[in-house]
Amino acid sequence: MPVPMPSHSSVYDTCEPVVPNTQEVNVTVPELPTQNDHEEPSVSNNHEAPDPIPTEVRRSTRATKAPAWTKDYVTSVKPSASQVTTPLLSSEFKCFLSTLNRSSKLRRLEIAHSYIGGLAAALKKFPLLKELSLYPGTLHREDIEALGCYCPMLRTLKLNHCFGNFDGTNLVGDELVMAIVENLPELRHLELTWHLVSDNPDPLQDYCIAQPQNSQTFFVNGAPCINPANAEASHFTTSALSKPGNTAANPLGFNVTLTNIKNLPGMNTLGLTMARVDIAGNGLVPPHTHPRASEVTILVKGSLLVGFVDTSNRLYTQQLREGDSFVFPKGLIHFLYNLDSRAPALCISGLSSQNPGAQLASSATFTTKPSIPDDILKKAFQINGQDVSRIRRNLGG
Repeated sequence: MPVPMPSHSSVYDTCEPVVPNTQEVNVTVPELPTQNDHEEPSVSNNHEAPDPIPTEVRRSTRATKAPAWTKDYVTSVKPSASQVTTPLLSSEFKCFLSTLNRSSKLRRLEIAHSYIGGLAAALKKFPLLKELSLYPGTLHREDIEALGCYCPMLRTLKLNHCFGNFDGTNLVGDELVMAIVENLPELRHLELTWHLVSDNPDPLQDYCIAQPQNSQTFFVNGAPCINPANAEASHFTTSALSKPGNTAANPLGFNVTLTNIKNLPGMNTLGLTMARVDIAGNGLVPPHTHPRASEVTILVKGSLLVGFVDTSNRLYTQQLREGDSFVFPKGLIHFLYNLDSRAPALCISGLSSQNPGAQLASSATFTTKPSIPDDILKKAFQINGQDVSRIRRNLGG
């Protein structure tokens, strides 16, 4: 399957990275003895790793015994072939070290805050691994190749906030996606978040025609591609914007028709969307935002008053005549209002994401499910409970 490229902007609203707030130290880890899989791992005084904790803050861990073995061992320490970087948690640190060399039955592994090498060597010990989660860290090509070679049962890979070093030796963005596709053909579930995809990337191919799926198990920042050999001219054209929208469908008198990967599959990964905006006489596209896109609109017919508000609460407005254009910056509240009470207006907009998102300020405040508590709305808008109920009712909340 050809590799899909990420959109110009993220297609998701939020992506929270895991940022552990712990002090870290580097220690050298001696080679640990092997042990049969059925034996319970324990901390051996004869092969104990040097304690990285200063004496004045070290917990008493000499008598601490590692927990009974389970198939799912989740740890927040950071393993390496020769080094381990770990938070100041001596007992968890020693438990992990004592089980690292006897973990051939491991099924699921989470590694947090791993910015050092050695992952490829460690993966040799996990032939039955089915799920790997890596939270902030770096990845090299040899790590991905090792996953494909030593972990044939891997079905789920979750990478959160994995980004590059300045030495350029690790994988980021397009190279990482390509390496995963090349080396992990049996992967069924992939999550790439935060810095794994590059902003405004250069395409790796001429185009990536979307192949929408009813049930998605391979998650990418966009949609999978069809075989380029099957591309046709019809994939790059649409008539979706040729017909007027129904402005009577809502009390505000407007309708927005968008291109998307279903009616225009050739737009996939190109980082853009087109929109037809029909506005009835005195109709209004109410204050709203596009969290993932800037917008430029051109007035084709009619007369419009447009405007946006910046983060300093300064209002910028302009009356547009036919042929005029106006730009709405990304994420800022903006509106379009038809000044003519008798004639409809028509404009065409271009947005800088294939999934720009749209959030009406009024609906997002008064028609949420579940509802924002009345006390919050009364205090925020300096209104009473009857006002809150009336506004919700008028907005269909």
